[in-house]
This record gives sequence, C-alpha cells and structure tokens, in this order.
Amino acid sequence: MITIVTDSTAYFSENEAAELGIEIVPTKYIVNGRILFESFSDKNGDYTDIINLDKNGAFTEQTSVSVFRSIFDSLVRRGSKVLCILISSRLSGSYHNARAAAKDMENVEVVDSLLAAGGLKILVEKLKKLAEETEDLKTLVKKAEELRENIGIVFSLENMESLKRNSKRLGFVRQSIGTALNIRPVLRCENGAVISEGTVRGFREQIKKLTECIPSDAVEIVVNCNGDIKNFEMLKAVLNEKFKNSRIMYDSIGPVLFIYLGKGGLVISYSK
Repeated sequence: MITIVTDSTAYFSENEAAELGIEIVPTKYIVNGRILFESFSDKNGDYTDIINLDKNGAFTEQTSVSVFRSIFDSLVRRGSKVLCILISSRLSGSYHNARAAAKDMENVEVVDSLLAAGGLKILVEKLKKLAEETEDLKTLVKKAEELRENIGIVFSLENMESLKRNSKRLGFVRQSIGTALNIRPVLRCENGAVISEGTVRGFREQIKKLTECIPSDAVEIVVNCNGDIKNFEMLKAVLNEKFKNSRIMYDSIGPVLFIYLGKGGLVISYSK
C-alpha cells in the first residue's frame, strides 16, 4: 500500500482527503506573532478577518523536518509506503525539509510538484489512482514527474503588493506591474517559478486573458479564489461555455496563498 502525503495548499476538504485516503500536512502561518495552521479547505474559518495584509503582519513558515519525520515514521510503522508530493520548492522550503526527513528512510519518496493550489490537487488525485495499481514507489515517482509536465497554473491579482513581500522566495517578477488603477497583473507558474504574462484592465479583460492561457484540450480545470471575486458568475459562465467537455471545479484559497496573493487573488489550474 502506498499513502500519498501532500500539504494543505492543495486545498482538499476534510471529506475529500478521507475519501481518497491521503494525508494532509498543515502549513504554519503567523499573524502578528500568533502561530496558526492552515488545514483542510473547509476548516480554515474566516481567516481574512485576522490577516491584515495592509499592516504587513502576516507570513508563512515552511513545515519542519521533525514534523515530516513524525508523519513518515507513523505511516511506515503501519506498513505503508509513502509518496510525499508538496507545493513547489520555488514557493516554499517544505520540500527540502521533507527530503531531509526522508533521508535514509526506506519506503519513502519525496517529489517536488512544481505546483500549488488546484494544480497540486489535480496531480495528487491522478497519483492516487495510479497508487491503486502499483506498489512500486520508483514507478510512481517517475509518473509524478511526467504528469506534472501536463499541468499548468495561471493566476491574477488585484495588485502586486503581497507578491512583492515574497519576492526573494519567488524569484523575478516585474514588480512595477499592477500599480495603476484597475490594472491587474496576470502571471503563470512555470517550472515552479512565477513569470509575468502581462497586465489587463478590468475584470472582463482579466477573464479573457486567463482563459486564453488555458489550452483548448484541457480535461480538468480548478479555480481557486477567496470568495470576494467580483463578477464571479461571469467567470463561471465563460469557463462553462468555452470548456464544455472539461471537468471544472471551484475551490477556496486558504490563508497561506491568501498571504501571497492578497484580496482578489484568482488562480486557475488545468491539466491536459
């Protein structure tokens, strides 16, 4: 038996995780010195009330080596092999800590998803199906690396302020974009890093640009937002019309990505 371990930024609900039989590692975030943990997508409460991004008092913290080691030890003792697949190493140090925790352990493999949010969720769901067909970890690792190549993420923000605070971790992002009134940056997660796709003015152009970034042969689409997206029904209508044959899912954004993206963050993941 292979158990898949992922982190809370995949945004599975508690029931979804239970039905799939996967393990979710909570991600720590800190608000004005108060330590909190992101959990299942339906268990995070109204976190926007306590995260005041304008005061720059919130940040995330990678999961420790000891936490990963405890989870791996527990699963292996119960007779399970472990495939741990986490948020992109370009966005968090958790992957490197998981690798350190798995060092010298048998029956534990750690993979860098190069993804987050819906992209990570899609990958985990695909790997769970494959894990039911094989007990060979090396085979599953290889499949994970192949599958992630067919999963993409595009996203848009109301402004760049939240990403600017994380610029050292995220690498090069044009920090001058998204500063004018009603101008929204559109970005892509590529090979785990964030790159710019330019800017748009207003929500209609935002929807048009984002949907143009989704390949026409996408079979799955996951939309993540924090619930305050204006004209959200317009987005749903466009996606339903343009991608009639695709499986389209709508999930929340939890506190960890909210700290990165800010209010109005909209993430669309897809797989071919």
